[in-house]
Amino acid sequence: MPKTSLVLLVLVSFFVFAPSVSCQDSATVEYVGSADLDGNQEVNSQDLILLQQQWKSAGSASFDSVLPQNLNLPNSLHANPRGMDYFYSRADGFGPLIGVDYNTLGCKDCHVQNCASCHQLTNGSYDPKATCLVQCHSRQNLEMNSFKLADVHNNYGMTCTDCHSTEQLHGDGAVHMSMLAPGAPTIHCSDCHVVSATDGVREHQTHLGNIDCSACHLQTVVTCYNCHFDSEIDGHGKIHYGPQRNYILLLNNDEGKVTAGTYMALYHNQTDTSFVVFAPFHSHSVMAEGRTCGDCHNNPYAQTINSGGSVALAQWTGSAIQHATGVIPVAAGKMQLQFLNLTNPDAAPQDRVWTPTKTTNDGEQFGFCTPLDSTQLSLLATPLSKLNKASNSRIVVKKQP
Repeated sequence: MPKTSLVLLVLVSFFVFAPSVSCQDSATVEYVGSADLDGNQEVNSQDLILLQQQWKSAGSASFDSVLPQNLNLPNSLHANPRGMDYFYSRADGFGPLIGVDYNTLGCKDCHVQNCASCHQLTNGSYDPKATCLVQCHSRQNLEMNSFKLADVHNNYGMTCTDCHSTEQLHGDGAVHMSMLAPGAPTIHCSDCHVVSATDGVREHQTHLGNIDCSACHLQTVVTCYNCHFDSEIDGHGKIHYGPQRNYILLLNNDEGKVTAGTYMALYHNQTDTSFVVFAPFHSHSVMAEGRTCGDCHNNPYAQTINSGGSVALAQWTGSAIQHATGVIPVAAGKMQLQFLNLTNPDAAPQDRVWTPTKTTNDGEQFGFCTPLDSTQLSLLATPLSKLNKASNSRIVVKKQP
């Protein structure tokens, strides 16, 4: 590597890993120099730990940034809550339906203020998983720590930042309404995994062009289920009935591929309003071996929809919610839920009393996705032995010679 490139790499690495200091503090803090503080010829999280320790020992560093990554941070999705506002406040959102302005909700306050919000040392070390999962990403915390879902990446000791880039975490300088929005920094399985229709995998030959990896390689997705919105409004915080798993929804993403998805169900007791929003979702439950053909085709849920019925995603058994399992194709207006009201939000979690209210959806929203169409549903409903592999199908295409 040319010397000038090496110098540039060291400088860039320093700015990526260094914690932040304010302009007023920078004059009193000694410049550390090379970002390779431990001398092992690479810049990694251990250098970040050492750098934080040196900065803190120097005195009054505030961690308010004058470094490049934090120039982007205010517009990033980590620092700005407009992502939720975008869906909540748009014409088909929950906000207009119940007449509650987003700016009155506590949701808007649940984002980082500066670098120190995330980059904190615990007992002299920095654990990205602990910081990301415990403090903020509750559904991912459910996957890894509560449900302990198996994941090939987790099994190899990978952490959040092995996949999620600094542009995703700190922003890229542009304003994005969601991590799913076109043009937003994102990651794809193909960034690391090279697959093709000629790699000898039958499913790749058939589906690679029109089905996202997640539809076949995720064991399950999760949902908190039935967020009690009155509690969010009155200051009790986010209270939901209880997490659900062992299912995966099929939706069309904005790239035109069938993808894994999940949903969020909400109920507002004051206005007796129910709402559900569907969106693509990539859980951390990746399995090396994908689904088999029979896991999706001859699908009983698709058959129910095609016969004019609705899919009972969640139903009340008399004392608890029973959630549908398996591969569930999503059709507009065909997903039925049992909404619940929490009668005693001040009670301890084990003493909360939930009562069934309605099974109709007053509002249904699709975020960066669309429901499956009639052709897709028909293909999923058909047994494999009778399946016509039409070349113009979006679910199944003919194998290329």
